[in-house]
Amino acid sequence: MKRVRFSVRTLMLSIVLLGVAFAGLRSPTPLWANLWFSLIIAAFTFAVPAAVYRRGEQRAFWVGFATFGWVYFVLALAPWFQTAIGFQLFTTTILDLLAPHIVQKEYLLRNYVGSFNPPFDPEAPSPWQHWNLPEFPPETPWRIVGYVTLISPGLYLRIGHAVFAITIALVGGGAVRYLATTRARESSTQP
Repeated sequence: MKRVRFSVRTLMLSIVLLGVAFAGLRSPTPLWANLWFSLIIAAFTFAVPAAVYRRGEQRAFWVGFATFGWVYFVLALAPWFQTAIGFQLFTTTILDLLAPHIVQKEYLLRNYVGSFNPPFDPEAPSPWQHWNLPEFPPETPWRIVGYVTLISPGLYLRIGHAVFAITIALVGGGAVRYLATTRARESSTQP
C-alpha cells in the first residue's frame, strides 16, 4: 500500500494558510472576510481550467477540488443559499462552538450585547443550550442574567466557511485522486 507523503513545500504552505486563517478568525474584519472570499473564488476558478488541462492523477485532484469546493461554497456562502441552507451545515455548528475560544472576547461581547434585546424574561437554559452561554469575566461591572443566544459574528462565519471551503476542497481533491489512482492500479493489474 502506498503511503501518503507530503512535501516540505506543501507543509509550509499549509502552516502559512492556517496561520492566516486563525489570524482572520481571531479578529474578524471586512478586510479579512473579503480576502478569504476572494481567495476561495480565485482557487476554485483556477481549479476548473487546471482540471481541463491536466492529465492523470493531477486532473483527478483538480476535478475533486473544484467539485467539492464549489458545492460547499454555494451552500455556505452564496447569498441565495446562505440564509436557507448555510446555517444548517454542520460546519456552522462547529464554527459556533469554536467562536468563544477563537474570537477575541471583547469583539464577541460587543456583538452579543449589541444583538441582545429579549422580548420577555429569559428562562433557564436547557442542557442543549449550555454551549450558547458566553463567559463573562468576574471583573465585568455589568451582567446579563439568563440565556443569551449565540449568534456568531457574520464576518467570523464568512471567514470560517471560506477556510472550511478550502479544506473540504483539498480533502475532496485528495479523495478523487485516490479513487483515480486505485482505479488505474486495478486496471493495470488485470490481464
